Amino acid sequence: MPGGIERAMIYQYTIFVVVAIFVYLIFTEPNASLYIDLQVQGAWINIRRLLFLARMYPRIKFDTWMIKRRYKKIMKDNGQ
Repeated sequence: MPGGIERAMIYQYTIFVVVAIFVYLIFTEPNASLYIDLQVQGAWINIRRLLFLARMYPRIKFDTWMIKRRYKKIMKDNGQ
């Protein structure tokens, strides 16, 4: 198995080849750039959604508990 410097070079060459393929597709195929743009936008939306859920999850659980509590109180007050 290659050592540290060789792994770094393999990694850099792999990234370079992938980026070169994307650049080639963007310049030769007009739909490829739209597809890549849509994929990046979708990934960015998912990242923001996950960050939002990670920040707001305790608050969401508390709000759900409060809504259920109020609902049960209203149901009890109305005799249902």
